[in-house]
Amino acid sequence: NGAAADPLLTSAEVAELLRVHPKHVYRLLRRGMPARRAGGKWLFSREEVLRWAEESDGRAGAAPSVAAPSQASWTGTTEPSPILAGDDDLVVEVLLGQLRQRGQPLLGFLRADRAVGIELVAMADILVAGWHGRAPPPRLGVRLARLHLVEREVGFLLRPGLQLSRLEEVRGLRVAGRPLTSGLHEVVDAALRNAGLDRAALRSATPLESNLAVAASVVRGEADLGLGPRTWAERFGLGFFGLGFEAYELLVAASALGDPHIVRLCEVAQSAPLREALTTIPGYRVTKTGELRIEPE
Repeated sequence: NGAAADPLLTSAEVAELLRVHPKHVYRLLRRGMPARRAGGKWLFSREEVLRWAEESDGRAGAAPSVAAPSQASWTGTTEPSPILAGDDDLVVEVLLGQLRQRGQPLLGFLRADRAVGIELVAMADILVAGWHGRAPPPRLGVRLARLHLVEREVGFLLRPGLQLSRLEEVRGLRVAGRPLTSGLHEVVDAALRNAGLDRAALRSATPLESNLAVAASVVRGEADLGLGPRTWAERFGLGFFGLGFEAYELLVAASALGDPHIVRLCEVAQSAPLREALTTIPGYRVTKTGELRIEPE
């Protein structure tokens, strides 16, 4: 019909369109503003957003005529749930175990991809999210504090009987792995480039939801290789071909650092017992364990 396509906007562009603080966009998502996910990001139809904002005027506080809200208005009245969202890495299991030994206040756990976890922190739904990879986390309008846990070795878990001496030998092998939003892929892509290979060399299967699922797929013989941390190869008695190291951190909104759950979390992360426990686990480097960095304004 010749009509121009409705442009898709990023969350930052929606904030500018509606004249609200960038963090407020995630509040509006929770109130029903239409959006779709692509490549781990939220995208918005300009036409749908304006229509929704007009219909919500006076109820959601999202009309384009509304000036940017104060910090009090976008932080909401409810506190984030005391939950840590992350993948099923052993470092998280050990950390939460030592938190339980210390008693209240406790943190719950939600298994989630890193892209989901950081969005939940940005929306103030939860307190903590795991983040791993070589690239820094996106800002999403939230000033973050980053608590370093370990550098973990990642690579290929090998099915029983399989041995690799060179990365080039992965050609044609069946590979189980995580979604492309996982930071693991930053390590494997760099290793493939260094070896003169590309993704076409891997017969990648449908992404699996957890490191446990990847390891189980290799054990059952459904995949020849599984992309994951060395710790999971050790757990299942599988061979391992290392590709490199990546940081595993916990992300917290800087404004939440005074929360009692976060204070206790930092105490445990910076404690000698945690460091001692982690040094016994193959595939972890603990030289920076417990370091806390706050992103600049």
